[in-house]
Amino acid sequence: MKESKCDTCKDLRFKVKRQEEYIAQLVEIVAVTNRNATELDRRISQLEHQLNYNHHNLIC
Repeated sequence: MKESKCDTCKDLRFKVKRQEEYIAQLVEIVAVTNRNATELDRRISQLEHQLNYNHHNLIC
């Protein structure tokens, strides 16, 4: 009976470790996605500023 309990604990530890690895991968994916979204937002802001500047110069 003790052997079975030990195997169960080993199995649970393995499963928990695997879940920790999955969570770490997901956190990295979220971080990369956030960096990409931030960079896109920065580029969009720059383009909007440039378009507004060019539009203003055409009118004036």
